[in-house]
Amino acid sequence: MFLIVQHSDTTMMAKYIPVVKELYIKKETIGENYALLFDRLMLERENGIQYYGTQINPKNHQPYKIKDIKNVNQRRSQLGMIPLESYLKKFQKINK
Repeated sequence: MFLIVQHSDTTMMAKYIPVVKELYIKKETIGENYALLFDRLMLERENGIQYYGTQINPKNHQPYKIKDIKNVNQRRSQLGMIPLESYLKKFQKINK
């Protein structure tokens, strides 16, 4: 179900972001799912700016612009996510 919402239009993403957040709070999904959906929605609504660095540009394998990048790892940690640098290494390995 998450993947359907994650790859839907912004209206559906906006409708389900509170549901995914509540599922995370109840520990029924992982924080990364919330961050993935939140960032994808924010890229559309905030002129290409994300908060957790989960959305990667396929052309250069770098994250799209991140708001307050100096604190991104703190935000990621609060959701139980690995640091951005480690996350990006996964994309580098895949695309070699």
